[in-house]
Amino acid sequence: MNNCLSDTQKYTSARIKMETSSLLDTIISILSFPIKPSNLTFLDLLAVLICLFVAHFLRKIINYVYHQFQFVFIDDLFKDFSRPDIQPQPDGLYPNGWMPVAEKEQLATGAVLKVRALGRDFVLMRDSNGKVHAMDPYCPHNGAHLGGGDLVKIRGEACIRCPFHEWSFRAEDGVCVDVPYAKDRKSPKGSNLKVWPCIERNNFIYIWFHNGGKDPDWLPETLEDLESGEIAYCGRFENIIDCDPYLIVENVADNYHFVSIHLKPSLLGKLIKNFPFYNKFEEAYTDFSWTACESPQSHKAQARTEFVAHIRKWEILRSSVRIVHYGPYTFTTQLKTVFLGLISEVKLVVGIVPLHSRKQRYILQLYCGKGFLSQLMGRFNLLQFYCNIQGDCDIWQNMARLKKPIYLKEEKDMAKCNRWYSKFYDGADEDLIKSVNDHF
Repeated sequence: MNNCLSDTQKYTSARIKMETSSLLDTIISILSFPIKPSNLTFLDLLAVLICLFVAHFLRKIINYVYHQFQFVFIDDLFKDFSRPDIQPQPDGLYPNGWMPVAEKEQLATGAVLKVRALGRDFVLMRDSNGKVHAMDPYCPHNGAHLGGGDLVKIRGEACIRCPFHEWSFRAEDGVCVDVPYAKDRKSPKGSNLKVWPCIERNNFIYIWFHNGGKDPDWLPETLEDLESGEIAYCGRFENIIDCDPYLIVENVADNYHFVSIHLKPSLLGKLIKNFPFYNKFEEAYTDFSWTACESPQSHKAQARTEFVAHIRKWEILRSSVRIVHYGPYTFTTQLKTVFLGLISEVKLVVGIVPLHSRKQRYILQLYCGKGFLSQLMGRFNLLQFYCNIQGDCDIWQNMARLKKPIYLKEEKDMAKCNRWYSKFYDGADEDLIKSVNDHF
């Protein structure tokens, strides 16, 4: 991917523009029908000019609406913020936890998928029973990448077959079970592959990583409203960002950046700013809190906040937010917004994939009600969040993670978040932690 729209999105965009222009040209041609000068009166001329003016104004409005809301016609929004001066670090430092390395729809039954995280490749495969497996990607025979292989059944078990010499490895445990040209088809010693703990939840596929090699001691929670179909998928967007993953998580605990980064530049903020008597607006935060959960759910943290904007005693906007972190790589946001009496409720599921220690994939999926109006409001919210996160990304791109940041007493939630996040480096090499801190 790059920082432009895909070919499909470009085609969709061009087609909609073409159809819009053709429609308006037709309207204009009808309105500007030929009139003989001999029959032309002043009122006729005035009427034609008015019609042409209205048609031209209509074209302007439609083009403006299209450019502002073209996300309605485009399924995926994507932007790559990568900086050419940021190079991969082969010995990067990564927090322990379940990483959402792929989305459910990317991996069909019987398919193999190559994914990248932690500065390396993995292969995913989904067997005929729908179960997902994760494995090291390189065949121990001659180094061929198994991402180009296929899924087969050997003695009733799902196996991935190397595309080069057709060695086959059992998906469940990585054992080499077949070498087609070897005597008795037996594999040599040391030919097994490492498998990674893998689980599928909430439309994401997760791989477990731990610096000390420990087995998982917690699992991603199932979001019941999502899995049961109570809420429906509305859309997604994705950004590639050159930053430390912690900065994305800390952003949730930083309520003091909201107005400057999110409200004022956003579409909703612009609507509020252009609202009559904007200078009489009063803005206030109430009940912001960030809390780390206790054992045995110490991998979780929660944040709550409520934003209110009103003119004197009339409330114009109220936004209630509940955020839950599930380890260092995933969080959900439940958002209820009331703007001028219009109510919108959406749920966001955010996955952070460390491509390497200084480059993250930020994936946001949005869910809302199944009705037409709910889906339409959901699409508006999707664009709202897409625009909002661009401001954060511009900051993160050029931001350092300091070894000892200076927190004010008003920023105690950020300090708590820092302490909570640091425990996910358990088992990491101390020299590596020191070198990374010195780098920042």
